[in-house]
Amino acid sequence: MQHVATQVKSQIEDFKPYIPLIQGLRNPGMRSRHWELLSDELGFPIKPKQTLTFEKCLELGLQNHIDKIAKVAEVAGKEYSIEQVRPLTIVTCKYLMQKRCINLWVMNFCRLWTRWRVSGAR
Repeated sequence: MQHVATQVKSQIEDFKPYIPLIQGLRNPGMRSRHWELLSDELGFPIKPKQTLTFEKCLELGLQNHIDKIAKVAEVAGKEYSIEQVRPLTIVTCKYLMQKRCINLWVMNFCRLWTRWRVSGAR
């Protein structure tokens, strides 16, 4: 049992350096422009297809370019985060603007009503 645990631990340790490669390539923010940028950085075309397996990545030597992949994926991730927050921000701004307009309208109406009542117009 001890031998099996040691062997599994060794396999996990051997695999750990590849995790940033997988995280970078599987980043949900990676768009076609990021894949094009990555292709330019690497010097050969790479596209997200079903045929792009982990084994294929190793055959292409992508493990030797983890820094470049991580850099492009980081930019893609930040852009993705902004894209996700932006619609919520727009909706919130519209709501606040509408609320502000209603508040201004009510304030102006109250002022006009008060002036009208004070002036004795009936």
